Amino acid sequence: MNTDTKILAEKFNALWEHRFAFKVRYQIRVVDNKVDGSYDFYFEQARQGHRTRSIPLHSIKRHEIDYLETTLKQFRQVTQLTYVFANFEGQRWHSDGRLIQRKPASADPFA
Repeated sequence: MNTDTKILAEKFNALWEHRFAFKVRYQIRVVDNKVDGSYDFYFEQARQGHRTRSIPLHSIKRHEIDYLETTLKQFRQVTQLTYVFANFEGQRWHSDGRLIQRKPASADPFA
């Protein structure tokens, strides 16, 4: 496990212990922050009738798709939540050539 994955896992596990509830939808949002040249990870939760909460987990400063892919593969062993990608329009995974972001980002994070 690389350092960024360890940080993500520690922060996620700390949040998950205190936040797990029924009838709440959870997901991990990964954002390509082109201004800072980083990948930002957020833990999002949505309860029906309430606003969606987005809690920052970690920013990866190494802006390389290969490194992001490796980090995500390792982090998916920690959590099986849904992953949503933003600002990755037209970018592809180097390992298999699939599009990273399949649909345009919407205003509703759980759409």
